[in-house]
Amino acid sequence: MFKAKKTLTCFALLTVLAGCKQAAPTSSAVPNEAPTGQSEAGGIDGGGGGTLPANPISIYDVRKFVNEAKATLGPLIQYHSRAYDPVIDHPAYGEKLFLGTKNLSDVLWGTDLILEMEKPCYDGTGKEVDGSVHTANPNAICISAARIAPKLIKERAKTEILALIMHELGHKLGLNEAEAQDLQNRVADELQDPYSGITAEAFTVQLNDSVDEVRQASASAVEMVTTAGKTPQEIRTALRELFFRQSNLDSASLKVPFSLFNQKQNDYWE
Repeated sequence: MFKAKKTLTCFALLTVLAGCKQAAPTSSAVPNEAPTGQSEAGGIDGGGGGTLPANPISIYDVRKFVNEAKATLGPLIQYHSRAYDPVIDHPAYGEKLFLGTKNLSDVLWGTDLILEMEKPCYDGTGKEVDGSVHTANPNAICISAARIAPKLIKERAKTEILALIMHELGHKLGLNEAEAQDLQNRVADELQDPYSGITAEAFTVQLNDSVDEVRQASASAVEMVTTAGKTPQEIRTALRELFFRQSNLDSASLKVPFSLFNQKQNDYWE
């Protein structure tokens, strides 16, 4: 799963959580519902012991990172979802994230991110917070740019904002506050780790490689069906080239942990 803060390398989600004790006291949260009537500790710490930075980001920077959140978190979630194995590992809350009627990926893509540019969000007790699942829209979470921007410098802004969003998505799947805070910390550490290799940039490279292979496979297919005037040997050569390109396409799509294929498609090709 997401690695523990400052102590673990980038293992699979389930491996990281396997040694964790069951997270303490559960809240009233149940799958797909928020922890109603309780104060949420989740938020963003500027890292200065309560002192605000001299050069914080703007609310428009927050908006940019929130707008990019799903594209960045999608590959990260898919990576850990594919690695999760409840038979081998026994995480404290991994089953809530990956084995319910809805999983973390479903919730990410099915949840609207409501950005408050000038107001706070509110938790279940009415307390002002940086982010919350308590919104008028049950399929949304609130993120407050007004509260977040003064706390963050550019270097850590995207990491902290994405981790906060994951915290709130965790609540959507029934994580209590202790579990959601732990998830937030792990995600922040993993996104900040330059050696994790699980980035939107890496996914983009994979996508570009696959697109290139699609083009070449298409060209080989056209070459294959254009048999007029070709000798049997030329046709066999074109067929071998087509198979070669198809193999390369499969390899380009599956060579990194977060595949372009979903799990069902991957099982089929394997």
